[in-house]
Amino acid sequence: MASGNGNPFIIGLTGSFGSGCSYVANEILVDAGFEKVSLSEILREEYQSTDRASLDTMNPEERRRTLQTFGDEIRKDKGACYLASKAIAKITASLPAVVTIISSLVRCVYPFRW
Repeated sequence: MASGNGNPFIIGLTGSFGSGCSYVANEILVDAGFEKVSLSEILREEYQSTDRASLDTMNPEERRRTLQTFGDEIRKDKGACYLASKAIAKITASLPAVVTIISSLVRCVYPFRW
Protein backbone atom coordinates (compact mmCIF):
# COMPACT_ATOMS: atom_id res chain seq x y z
CA MET A 1 0.00 0.00 0.00
CA ALA A 2 1.12 3.51 -0.72
CA SER A 3 0.67 6.34 1.72
CA GLY A 4 -1.38 9.40 0.81
CA ASN A 5 1.67 11.08 -0.73
CA GLY A 6 2.50 8.08 -2.91
CA ASN A 7 5.46 6.86 -0.84
CA PRO A 8 5.59 3.22 0.22
CA PHE A 9 3.88 2.37 3.47
CA ILE A 10 6.36 0.63 5.79
CA ILE A 11 5.43 -1.14 9.01
CA GLY A 12 8.25 -2.05 11.39
CA LEU A 13 7.68 -4.81 13.94
CA THR A 14 10.01 -5.52 16.84
CA GLY A 15 9.90 -7.91 19.75
CA SER A 16 11.72 -10.64 21.59
CA PHE A 17 11.56 -14.32 20.71
CA GLY A 18 8.02 -15.63 20.98
CA SER A 19 6.42 -12.18 21.15
CA GLY A 20 4.27 -12.71 18.06
CA CYS A 21 5.99 -10.46 15.49
CA SER A 22 6.32 -13.28 12.96
CA TYR A 23 2.71 -14.29 13.51
CA VAL A 24 1.47 -10.74 12.86
CA ALA A 25 3.73 -10.39 9.83
CA ASN A 26 2.85 -13.76 8.28
CA GLU A 27 -0.76 -14.26 9.23
CA ILE A 28 -2.08 -10.72 9.03
CA LEU A 29 0.10 -8.37 7.03
CA VAL A 30 1.43 -10.72 4.33
CA ASP A 31 -2.12 -12.00 3.84
CA ALA A 32 -3.17 -8.36 3.38
CA GLY A 33 -0.69 -7.94 0.54
CA PHE A 34 2.41 -6.62 2.28
CA GLU A 35 5.90 -7.95 1.50
CA LYS A 36 7.94 -9.18 4.46
CA VAL A 37 11.61 -8.42 5.07
CA SER A 38 12.70 -10.37 8.13
CA LEU A 39 15.81 -9.79 10.19
CA SER A 40 15.57 -13.41 11.39
CA GLU A 41 15.67 -14.67 7.81
CA ILE A 42 18.69 -12.46 7.07
CA LEU A 43 20.39 -13.85 10.19
CA ARG A 44 19.69 -17.44 9.02
CA GLU A 45 21.11 -16.61 5.57
CA GLU A 46 24.25 -15.16 7.16
CA TYR A 47 24.63 -18.24 9.40
CA GLN A 48 24.18 -20.65 6.50
CA SER A 49 26.88 -18.85 4.52
CA THR A 50 29.41 -19.95 7.15
CA ASP A 51 30.90 -23.40 7.64
CA ARG A 52 29.07 -23.95 10.93
CA ALA A 53 26.75 -26.84 11.79
CA SER A 54 23.56 -27.10 9.75
CA LEU A 55 20.47 -25.53 11.32
CA ASP A 56 18.38 -28.29 9.75
CA THR A 57 19.80 -30.90 12.14
CA MET A 58 18.99 -28.86 15.27
CA ASN A 59 15.84 -28.99 17.36
CA PRO A 60 13.92 -25.70 17.62
CA GLU A 61 15.41 -24.68 20.98
CA GLU A 62 18.97 -25.45 19.88
CA ARG A 63 18.40 -23.55 16.62
CA ARG A 64 17.05 -20.53 18.56
CA ARG A 65 20.05 -20.50 20.94
CA THR A 66 22.50 -20.96 18.07
CA LEU A 67 21.04 -18.09 16.06
CA GLN A 68 20.85 -15.85 19.14
CA THR A 69 24.55 -16.47 19.86
CA PHE A 70 25.46 -15.99 16.19
CA GLY A 71 23.48 -12.73 16.07
CA ASP A 72 25.30 -11.49 19.17
CA GLU A 73 28.64 -12.36 17.51
CA ILE A 74 27.72 -10.51 14.31
CA ARG A 75 26.64 -7.41 16.22
CA LYS A 76 29.91 -7.49 18.18
CA ASP A 77 32.11 -8.10 15.13
CA LYS A 78 30.31 -6.07 12.45
CA GLY A 79 28.39 -3.50 14.45
CA ALA A 80 24.97 -3.23 16.03
CA CYS A 81 23.30 -2.12 12.79
CA TYR A 82 24.84 -4.68 10.41
CA LEU A 83 21.76 -6.90 10.05
CA ALA A 84 19.38 -3.95 10.02
CA SER A 85 21.40 -2.31 7.24
CA LYS A 86 21.11 -5.52 5.19
CA ALA A 87 17.33 -5.45 5.68
CA ILE A 88 17.15 -1.80 4.67
CA ALA A 89 19.21 -2.62 1.57
CA LYS A 90 16.62 -5.26 0.63
CA ILE A 91 13.82 -2.74 1.12
CA THR A 92 15.45 0.02 -0.89
CA ALA A 93 16.47 -2.39 -3.68
CA SER A 94 12.80 -3.20 -4.27
CA LEU A 95 11.67 0.42 -4.52
CA PRO A 96 9.81 1.88 -6.31
CA ALA A 97 8.40 -1.36 -7.77
CA VAL A 98 7.29 -2.62 -4.36
CA VAL A 99 5.21 -0.16 -2.40
CA THR A 100 4.21 -2.36 0.51
CA ILE A 101 6.91 -3.61 2.85
CA ILE A 102 7.14 -5.01 6.34
CA SER A 103 10.46 -4.60 8.06
CA SER A 104 11.25 -6.62 11.16
CA LEU A 105 14.25 -4.61 12.33
CA VAL A 106 15.30 -5.54 15.83
CA ARG A 107 17.90 -3.99 18.14
CA CYS A 108 18.87 -1.10 15.91
CA VAL A 109 17.45 2.33 15.43
CA TYR A 110 18.50 3.14 11.91
CA PRO A 111 17.69 6.45 10.21
CA PHE A 112 15.61 5.91 7.11
CA ARG A 113 14.82 8.76 4.75
CA TRP A 114 12.97 8.92 1.42
